[in-house]
Amino acid sequence: MQKPLAYIVEDDLDLANLFAMALQTSEFETRTFENGRLAIEAINSTLPELIMLDLHLPDMTGEDVLNHLRTKPDFTGTRIIISSSQSAYAASLREKVDFLLDKPVDYYQLCVLSSRLNPNLTTT
Repeated sequence: MQKPLAYIVEDDLDLANLFAMALQTSEFETRTFENGRLAIEAINSTLPELIMLDLHLPDMTGEDVLNHLRTKPDFTGTRIIISSSQSAYAASLREKVDFLLDKPVDYYQLCVLSSRLNPNLTTT
């Protein structure tokens, strides 16, 4: 069985690695992008199952990435999780995403959430 693909769009390398470890623990294949433009280029060629998206990115905001994705019908099945230290700003985008994570992110909670989002894993 092929692992579902998760993209991590995060410019903080330590946090991106934390996200990757949690998602890999839940049997996702991960790819990390440090800015929105690189992520959009990759997304246009390969559709991920899940996107972890920071709102504050260099050269293009996470909100811009989100708006780009939500205009494309191919992305209706892609789960999007926003991670941000600005709760009010993230909450204003609630209708466009599946989950909001407040930074700092708890590793254990992220592992639990990512295991629930993996379509290949079953919970009993």
